[in-house]
Amino acid sequence: VFDKGIVKNLTGLCDQYFMGDSVVLFLDANLGAYKAYYNGKIYGIENFLPDSVLAEVKVSDNIIAYNNFAHQFRIFFHGAIIEQEQYPVYGFDAGRNTVAYVDANRQFRVFHDGKTTTIEDYAPISYTAGDNLVAYVSADGYFKIYYGDSVSTIGYFNPVYQVGDNVVAFKDPNGFFKAFYKGTLTNLENYVPASIQVRYNSIAYISNTNTLRLFTEGEVYDVTNADIDSWQLDYDVVKYQIGQSMFHLYYKGTEY
Repeated sequence: VFDKGIVKNLTGLCDQYFMGDSVVLFLDANLGAYKAYYNGKIYGIENFLPDSVLAEVKVSDNIIAYNNFAHQFRIFFHGAIIEQEQYPVYGFDAGRNTVAYVDANRQFRVFHDGKTTTIEDYAPISYTAGDNLVAYVSADGYFKIYYGDSVSTIGYFNPVYQVGDNVVAFKDPNGFFKAFYKGTLTNLENYVPASIQVRYNSIAYISNTNTLRLFTEGEVYDVTNADIDSWQLDYDVVKYQIGQSMFHLYYKGTEY
C-alpha cells in the first residue's frame, strides 16, 4: 500500500483484496487470514478457510461489511470489528460511516456512525448506500432517503435514481430531474438529461440546450455550451475536451 508518501508491504502473498478511500481488506495467504489495513495499522479480520474466500464483502470509504465463514454479519469500523448480526443478512450496501442491510427477519436496517436503526419492517424494493445516507424504495412503494439519522419520504413512486457519495439524483413522477443534497431537494430540469454522471457532492450532465451543467454542493453552474468531444466528472471536478488537444477543468465556478 502507498499511504501518506510511504510504501508499506502488507503481505508477500495475496490472492484477493478490496479497497476504499482509507481502508484495505486483503487475504494474507501466507498466514491464512483476512486482514484490514486502516489508519496505518493492520488488523485481523477472519481466519481463512482452505479452498474458500469471503464471497459477500462490501468495502467503502472507511468501512467494511461482510458475512463471515460462520454465516454471521460483521462490520469493521474505526479499527474495531462489530458483531452486527449473529445470522447472515440477505443483502447489504456500504458507504462512508454507513451500512444498509436486510436482516434475517427481512427488516431493513441502517448502521450509521456506530448506531443501528431499523428503518423499515419489510425489505425494500431497492436501496443504495452513499456517504452518511441511504436512498431506497420501500416495500409499499415510497421513495425515501435516510440522512441525518432520520428518513425523508420523497414521494410515492419508484424512480430511476443514482447515488454519488453525498448526493442523490432521481426522476420524479412528473418527469423532473432532481437532486437531494444534505437534506435539501433541488429541481434541476423539467426533463431527465440523456448523459448524467454523479460523484461525491456533484451531478454533471448535458442539458437539452447542449450546455454542460454542474450541480455541486447545492449550487448550479453552466460550465460550457461549446461543442465538446468528451467530458467526465471526478469527485467535484469536471474535465472536458474541445478539439484534439484543448482540455479544461472546472471546479466550483472556476475554469482552469
